[in-house]
Amino acid sequence: MTIRVRRVARAVVGVLAAVVIDGLASLRGQPAITAWRVTEVWSTDGGEGGQPLADPRDLIATKDGTLWVLDFKDQRIRRFSAAGKPMASLGRLGSGPGEFRNANGFLLHPNGTVWINDPRNARLTVYSDAGRFLRQHTVSPWGWRYRWDGWVERATGAVADPVPAKSRYAFRMVAASGTIRDSVAQPSCPSGKAPPEASFKAEAKSKATGAVQGPYPFTTGGGAAATGHGTMWCADAGSTRAALVRIPTGDTIATTSIEVPTMTVPAAERDSVVNFLLTTTRKYDVSDFDPMRVRNSKPGIAMLTVDDDGRLWVQHAARFRAGNAVFDVHDARGQHLGRVTIPRPLYAQGYLPIKARGNDIWAVVIDDDEVPSVARYRLVR
Repeated sequence: MTIRVRRVARAVVGVLAAVVIDGLASLRGQPAITAWRVTEVWSTDGGEGGQPLADPRDLIATKDGTLWVLDFKDQRIRRFSAAGKPMASLGRLGSGPGEFRNANGFLLHPNGTVWINDPRNARLTVYSDAGRFLRQHTVSPWGWRYRWDGWVERATGAVADPVPAKSRYAFRMVAASGTIRDSVAQPSCPSGKAPPEASFKAEAKSKATGAVQGPYPFTTGGGAAATGHGTMWCADAGSTRAALVRIPTGDTIATTSIEVPTMTVPAAERDSVVNFLLTTTRKYDVSDFDPMRVRNSKPGIAMLTVDDDGRLWVQHAARFRAGNAVFDVHDARGQHLGRVTIPRPLYAQGYLPIKARGNDIWAVVIDDDEVPSVARYRLVR
C-alpha cells in the first residue's frame, strides 16, 4: 500500500474551463462566480498490500471520516481511515452472510448503518459504520444498473430503492425493518429539452462472442439527486440548469441560479470517439453504428449530487484532455455558493459521484495511465 500525501498550498482552480464558462455567465447576466480553492489532504493508489482498486463503483464517508469504496470487480469494500491509511476490507464474492455477487452501490443511513445493494443475491445487506455485519433484507431484484443510487427518506428512515415502473422509475420504499412499505413515482424533470434518444448496436452471429450496444456519444447528461426531504434535484440531457421538484408530483420549487451551457465538442475529441467505436463495432458481424449521428455538442451538466449538508453539486461535462473536474455548488434553494475544481480527472466521469461534508471532499480520481485511486480534498473558502 502506498500513500502519497501531498501538502499542496493551493489547488489549480478555474483553468480554461472556468474562464470560458465565466465569460458566458457574464454575457448572459448570471451572478458572479466565486471560486473555492481546494487542497489535497491525501491520496492512495490501492488497498491492502498495495493492490490497486480494480473497478470502484461507489464511495461513502462515515461520520468519523472513514472512507468506504465499493470495488465492483472484486466484490469487496475497501476502507481507509480519515488519515488515508488502509483498514480491513469487508465482504467477498459469494452468497453467504456479508458476501456479495453483484453489489453495485451503497448508502450511509442517518442512523449510522451502511446499506449495500446486491441485486444478484436479491437483498440489501446492512453493516454498522464500524464494519460489523448486522443483517440482510430480501428484496426482489429488477435488473442490473451500473451504480445503485438509493437514498434515505429522512422523516421515516425508509430506504428508497429505484425500480422501473411503466414509462419511468419509481422508488420502492424499504423500512428499516426490511419491510417494503410502498412505492412512490419518480417525477418527470421539467428543466430542459433532451436531445432525441439514439443508440447503436453491434452483434456477432456467435452467441459466445456477444454484442455491444449503448447510446451515441454526447447524448447523455443531466441526472437526478434526491434530498431526502420529499424533493429531488433533476436535469435532463438538454438542461442548462437543475430544477428542484416535489416527489411525486413534479411541482417545481426552485432552479439553480447558475447556468451550465451546452459544450461544443472539439474535432479531435469527436474523431477520437468515432475511431474508437468504429474499431470496436467492426469486430462484430452486424453493426448499425453511423458515425454521422455522433453529435458536435454535448450537454454541459454531467451529474448531480446532494452532499451530506444538503448542498447540490452540479458536475460539468469533462472538457477534452482538461485534466480536472469542475463543479458548481448550490445551497438547498439553488443559490450559487462557489465553483470547485478538482485538479485531477475523475474515474467514471458522470457515473461515480463525489462525496462532500463540510469542507471535506472525497473522490475517485485517475492518473495518466487511467488507474483509479481515492483522494481526500479540503475546501479553502
